[in-house]
Amino acid sequence: MKNKYDIVTSFNPEGLEVYARNMLNSFDKHWDKEIQLHAWYHDFDEGGAFFLKTEELEIPTKGVKYSNLNNIQDMIEYRESMKVHNGTEGGKIQYNWRLDAIKWCHKIYALTETAADPHVIQDKDWLIWLDADTVTFADVDSEFLDGICDDSYDIVHLGRNSVDYSETSFIAFNLKHRPAVDFLSDFRETYDNREVTAYREWHDGFIFERLLKLHQYHGLKALNLTPDVPDLNAFATSALSTKMQHFKGNLKTKDVSLEHHKRYKQLSEMISFYKCESFLETGTYNGGRAIQMADAAFDHTDKVTYTGYDLFGTTTPELNHLEFNSKATNTTEAVIERLTEYAMEKAKEGKTFEFKLIEGNTNQTLKGKPKADFVFIDGGHSYDTVSHDYKQLKHNKIVVLDDYFSKDEHDREPEEEHRGVNKLWTKSIKNRKDAYVYVIPSNDPVMGGGITHLGVVVDLSLPKYKARVPIIVHPKDCMPSDDIQNNIKANLPKIDKWINSRCRINNEIIFVVSAGPSLDVDRVKEDKEMLEEANKVVKIVCVKHALPMLMDKGLIPWACTLLDPRPIEGVSTHGIVRSTLFDSIDPRTNFLVASMTDPSVVDLLQEKDASIIGWHAFSEAVKGGIEGSGEDALMITGGTNAGLRTIGIGHTLGFREFHLYGFDMSLAGEPSEELQKGMDEEGKPKFLNVSVGDENYWTTGELLAGGQDLEKLFQTANEMDLILQFKGKGMGAKLWEIEKPAEMKGYSSWGM
Repeated sequence: MKNKYDIVTSFNPEGLEVYARNMLNSFDKHWDKEIQLHAWYHDFDEGGAFFLKTEELEIPTKGVKYSNLNNIQDMIEYRESMKVHNGTEGGKIQYNWRLDAIKWCHKIYALTETAADPHVIQDKDWLIWLDADTVTFADVDSEFLDGICDDSYDIVHLGRNSVDYSETSFIAFNLKHRPAVDFLSDFRETYDNREVTAYREWHDGFIFERLLKLHQYHGLKALNLTPDVPDLNAFATSALSTKMQHFKGNLKTKDVSLEHHKRYKQLSEMISFYKCESFLETGTYNGGRAIQMADAAFDHTDKVTYTGYDLFGTTTPELNHLEFNSKATNTTEAVIERLTEYAMEKAKEGKTFEFKLIEGNTNQTLKGKPKADFVFIDGGHSYDTVSHDYKQLKHNKIVVLDDYFSKDEHDREPEEEHRGVNKLWTKSIKNRKDAYVYVIPSNDPVMGGGITHLGVVVDLSLPKYKARVPIIVHPKDCMPSDDIQNNIKANLPKIDKWINSRCRINNEIIFVVSAGPSLDVDRVKEDKEMLEEANKVVKIVCVKHALPMLMDKGLIPWACTLLDPRPIEGVSTHGIVRSTLFDSIDPRTNFLVASMTDPSVVDLLQEKDASIIGWHAFSEAVKGGIEGSGEDALMITGGTNAGLRTIGIGHTLGFREFHLYGFDMSLAGEPSEELQKGMDEEGKPKFLNVSVGDENYWTTGELLAGGQDLEKLFQTANEMDLILQFKGKGMGAKLWEIEKPAEMKGYSSWGM
């Protein structure tokens, strides 16, 4: 007999506007009608009567039970008593999501209140929490869920190796088993009794994980669907990803800050490059993009003018459906208020922002071929509307169209009727001879599948803008999987000590020293001495090519990370015989040897009586090599090279502050013409010339993959609870300049 499932989620008005409507509609389209969704909403006006207007809201009513969280007195009392613990401690500290005891409480109250429903606890087998920023793109039935929710377990969850708490976008509770019900009861009591702030971190993921470990100690059986997840997004690596996509964090919406969506950074950089001062936009929405474009312009001018076209209050459900508009409507008055406030703030800086909003369908309101320095088309997305808007605006020298779609890594893309810009591009833009015409690559995903990009049309009288594109590299192991697995089998009995568990967080600092051209060992020494004078504990961990450079200057590394699976006598990518890198070693240096390392390296180190500690680098080849070995293996993520894996190792060992040296990810200069002609084993150029920001760099495929890893590291540093400093030059320094977390603006690179 198949199991019976109920699903539960929650959202507020902003959540409904940004992402939850997509979740609800995709649930209605793809989920088996026998599975009910409990949708808990909170902080809506009119005591929840807002939901009576279901047609206007464009949300399904069948198969969904809507309930108002504001009717749960326990939650109201919790929020009131804990309101100071909102991530700022009542405005005393900069916002820290780890110390926000309010934001995630709605999840716990929605989940536990549903579990307490007699009809659920008596009639259902499993209760599943699913975040409201999840979109279903394929049919889901009980048989599929049976393959996820193993009846022999009490709880099914998404574990993560990179941090010490699970991803809680999906959690399944076996209501047939008492341990799962007891867990839910304790989960609720932790909030009702205000015990949340007794933990080191106050978000639901941390509290869930601590309670899970406690209950496991007392016999609860938990199934981790992602024991080897290589990064933070466990959902994307689980079996759930075959049916659903979780739009984690800032992927929820395209209307986010410039810091998070690549194509809007590209938009801002174009405005700076062309020194634009006047703007025209179709699809003003809430005025956010207008402000972002104006901010970019105010870097080079004191006056900006903006004209925005939007349906605003004239829209209808029918028109939204026709134009594929999924976002909520903003009134003209609300946007005027927002832009007026912005203009007043800029006036205090001695700058002028003038704007004009035009309400209505652009098919009627956009006439007379208006002019602007910069045109951004992002209104109605039907082919007819996009075509009309472009026809009226194409005489301008810079025209950018949003939402040009391509397929994602799963070969998915939006349905054809949504691809109005693509159709226009093929029919009317692609073959223009009087303009630079190109689509800028992007990593911006689309709910339901696909990647969205900016299409650019620039008059030939202007210089061509060299867009900064995200680094997209698909690295692979430098040796066949069989060879790597043979290395592992040889090393398992050779190495006595292994990193097989996580360590308590400490306050020590790691200097991670790579061997890029900018590495200045004297600077490393000076920085270390300065911090030690301030009573800081500093440990140096280097890659093998940096080892002799440090030793020559009298700096003894605490550890040296080894990852290369190739033999010790071979020549490295630096042109050095690998064995010579270990001519001089100190017994105080611990060699962190990846299990995939060639055993000849281990043999040499053992001959020299070196201290060796083994670790497993996350990869499919390594996973295959340790399966069935009996090794209690912890697989460590981090990147494609030893320097970046060192950060993963350090994080596992409890370190959180890392200073990076020599992470150039580029060459010191331009290779000779002869070298530039060189090809790798696959017939691809060995040396690549790439643009990052406003700079060009010569690099290799291997270094470029490292650059991609760096980019990701900088983007996720906050969630990993990392404190970073970057010391160096090259492409790595430029990526740091562009991608460093806002909270780390005080840290700077040197020698750029």
